[in-house]
Amino acid sequence: MSGSAKNWLIGCGVGCGFLIVLGLGLGAAGFYGVRHVAKRADRIEAAGAALAERFGPPESYVPPVDGSLDPARVEAFLDARRRMASARERTGKSLAVLDGSGGGGVAAKIVAGANFVPTLMSFMEERDKALLDAGIGNGEYRYIYTLAYFNLLGKDPGDGPGFQMNSNGDEDGAGWSASTRHETGGDNDRRRDEARRERAQGLRRALNGTQRENLRLQLEALKVAGAGSGANAAWRAQLAAEVEAMDNERGRLAWEQGLPERMRQALDPFRQQLDELYDPMTGALELGMNDGESGDRVRIRFGDGDSGGDGGGEKQDKGI
Repeated sequence: MSGSAKNWLIGCGVGCGFLIVLGLGLGAAGFYGVRHVAKRADRIEAAGAALAERFGPPESYVPPVDGSLDPARVEAFLDARRRMASARERTGKSLAVLDGSGGGGVAAKIVAGANFVPTLMSFMEERDKALLDAGIGNGEYRYIYTLAYFNLLGKDPGDGPGFQMNSNGDEDGAGWSASTRHETGGDNDRRRDEARRERAQGLRRALNGTQRENLRLQLEALKVAGAGSGANAAWRAQLAAEVEAMDNERGRLAWEQGLPERMRQALDPFRQQLDELYDPMTGALELGMNDGESGDRVRIRFGDGDSGGDGGGEKQDKGI
């Protein structure tokens, strides 16, 4: 996370609590000290920097050349998910309350709103620490997540709260907005459906951008190793076709149209554990899709308008 990322997070911590309660029509909530936010932002920055230094950027990850998945790496993925489980549960519950599906009335939303920024910051920190402790980088984590949840188990990339948190068009891609209004009726159903659709589209584009490079590096490594036997030649052709398909369809996830048998066989023994550790509220956050050259500068503004809001500018492709 860059220095400007910390500044965005500090600004978020100071302002978001006020804005979320104001959005609910309940006045100001000067609840969160700058000093505390700054310390938390420092820890987030340190964890993210350590993760990037150890494993490199997500797009530098090279999947196994032969198209397999080492069970030990799936275990590392599951270990990371277990380590972030408490933070994931807290964040998921907070999102559910703000979403309106988690029960409680206005008072519950005030509490969830007042605590949401520190909850989100805690999750960001715990996620990166979990990956570090489990010995898995962002690129590998996203790759296995895609294969396991979106491909093997058929989870929806649009899963999440019934509101959208998405880039609102700031020049650096750092301004994010979110609607917290939950009502009944057709308009609200439309907003919730739109939020899920936009989340899925944004997540697909972001993952496609990373995983096209992952698979391209995998293909280059395979070429260096040589095609060898007929089986390896067939795998090389299959991989080249997948890279081309992802180039042509920028919303396509890696191996979405058919998980190679080697990968399926490696994941199948972990099916139950994977399913038990899935949280439909926090998937986009778990994938760390706010990381990157500009997307790591996060400021979230809450309001009670349409999903996502326009934030004073045209929405960009990122969104959770």
